[in-house]
Amino acid sequence: MLKNVIFHIGTPKTGTSIIQSHLAQNRRILRDKGFLYPITISSDKQFYRTFESHHLLTYAWAGWEPFKRFDSDWFFERANVCAKSHDLHTLLLSAENTYWLPYQLSGAPKLSAEDYWDRKRHYLDTICHSLSSYASRIIIYLRRQDRWIESWYNQQVKNGFSFDRDMDRFIDHFGYLIDYEKHLELWSEAFGKENLSVHVYEKDQLTNGLFAHFCEVTGIGAPEDFPLHQPARYNSQLTHEALEFMEICNKLTLDQDQKRRLRLLIRRATNQFESQIVFQAQSLLSPKQRSRLLERFALMNERIAKAYLGRSDGRLFAEHTTREDDKLTAYPALSTETLVRYVMQILMETSAESYREHNCKNRIKRRADQVKNLLENYLQPLAAMYRRRADNDFWDKHIWDYERQ
Repeated sequence: MLKNVIFHIGTPKTGTSIIQSHLAQNRRILRDKGFLYPITISSDKQFYRTFESHHLLTYAWAGWEPFKRFDSDWFFERANVCAKSHDLHTLLLSAENTYWLPYQLSGAPKLSAEDYWDRKRHYLDTICHSLSSYASRIIIYLRRQDRWIESWYNQQVKNGFSFDRDMDRFIDHFGYLIDYEKHLELWSEAFGKENLSVHVYEKDQLTNGLFAHFCEVTGIGAPEDFPLHQPARYNSQLTHEALEFMEICNKLTLDQDQKRRLRLLIRRATNQFESQIVFQAQSLLSPKQRSRLLERFALMNERIAKAYLGRSDGRLFAEHTTREDDKLTAYPALSTETLVRYVMQILMETSAESYREHNCKNRIKRRADQVKNLLENYLQPLAAMYRRRADNDFWDKHIWDYERQ
């Protein structure tokens, strides 16, 4: 029976995708060492599927539609059955969206501080209750606030939002997310400060690399025990030019499905999926904005360093504040040549997709899925029973073999 849970909660934009790729591709190795890195996928095709992380579980904890239909009790029941069969002692979970859930600030009104933190506290209570049968340890990496907010801006544009490069407005809207001290305080209240393992996402402080550091702090073994059998899943940044191009496209009047498809096409056309840069500086803040932001969090970071990392000097981040950033040259704006190249690549991708979509088999499959979803809506009790049986089969089929995905 499982006794322990190691829960890696991010933060976002700290190389979580790389960690998850290593773990997901070596589930059998982890199993042989007594660790279970499970799957949170479902036979329900309304849910997006990822074999690497545990986002589906965290969305279910948050009560989001339609993800709340994912049964967390069933998940832990299956995990315990699996652990008993293989003599496993520790459940290993990784989902960086846990850090910002349950309220999605992107595309939504900013809540009052009291309302935002109340919702966060209630969410952590839900997680704590779900993990109450285990000895839990929370792993979190922190990134310097100016670096984090620039990377988060890039991510939000990739997700279809537009802020017109108004970084002051962006910082104000997402300010709750860079209040690391308050987040750590709430996690400490829920799980105990002694169960928080706080680390810094900074190249100078991860001398052997991020995944090697993760292996060390979790005790799962040496990093070479977990080789990549397929290319790692990277969530890298868009270049300045690609970022500006996507911001323009985000303002187009399109329905949600069209916007989603366009975002994927742009990311393909700009080679975003092929980038493997982990530590990447991108100057979206002016020197004045950067200095102001770092000054705002200087005392907070000092308190965190002393309270959670035991550093008497109060130095949380080793990197000099603006030495590297001052060297970054200003972005000259999107050139006509680049604009035309992106548009042409997107047109070619669209033509290829249109050809594939005219395939008769795909049309029949989509129609069958629509009929199935319609029946499920009317026959909920039978649908729930069907999903439980199908999810059990899905678990048994995919729990160990990442290579089959």
